[in-house]
Amino acid sequence: MTGLILCLLLQADDAAAKTALDKFAKDYKAKESTARAVAVEELAKTGHLKVLAKLAAVLASTDAKDVRTAAAKGLGIVREDRDLNRKAIDYLDRCIPPNANDASIIAVIFDVLESMAVGNGVIIFKKHMISTAIPVAKGTVQAAGYTKDKRFVLPLVKLLEWVEATARQATNTGPGGRPVVGGGIPGTGGVPDPDAPKRARELSPAIHTALEACTSVTQKSTKDWLDWFRQNQDAYK
Repeated sequence: MTGLILCLLLQADDAAAKTALDKFAKDYKAKESTARAVAVEELAKTGHLKVLAKLAAVLASTDAKDVRTAAAKGLGIVREDRDLNRKAIDYLDRCIPPNANDASIIAVIFDVLESMAVGNGVIIFKKHMISTAIPVAKGTVQAAGYTKDKRFVLPLVKLLEWVEATARQATNTGPGGRPVVGGGIPGTGGVPDPDAPKRARELSPAIHTALEACTSVTQKSTKDWLDWFRQNQDAYK
């Protein structure tokens, strides 16, 4: 009897999801982004794996900011089904790279992740800040600055120190006058970073800006930031 009831509930969920998705398919054709955002919000009210997949597709798209914001917030709805919540977190994580060029959306994703469970956003951001894809790392760093969250100060300082050090090492020459790329990409077990100088040029200014936003402090150089952090690190643990 219990199995039959469960089967009927699953069928009801599938039917509700199909109805919601069919309605969304029509409403999402609206020309105005505000109308499409409302369509996303309505779709998100139905808790189903297929609905989460559709929300993630919208979030990873190039649609307007208000539409993608609605999709992120829809994924962030905490539901009774923990499996759905875990899947939603996974989708939010995977939607950061497609939004690499729009740090404001990545910042929204951070807020949503943190609303689901404190610490989620910080953990996932730290991973993307050291992404091998420079645009993803840069977008996440910029978004960290938008949050003004002091929990990012330590990872940002460490990242700044690393990108500057590996850029210097990359300009060293070894046997035969070949460049020596040292340091390795964080989290890769020492895989050399051939783009170290470019990574430093792209990330260092963004890290400085993010640190200023998270600390309300301004420093002129990487050395200044490192010296400052050594004196103030207890406040950012």
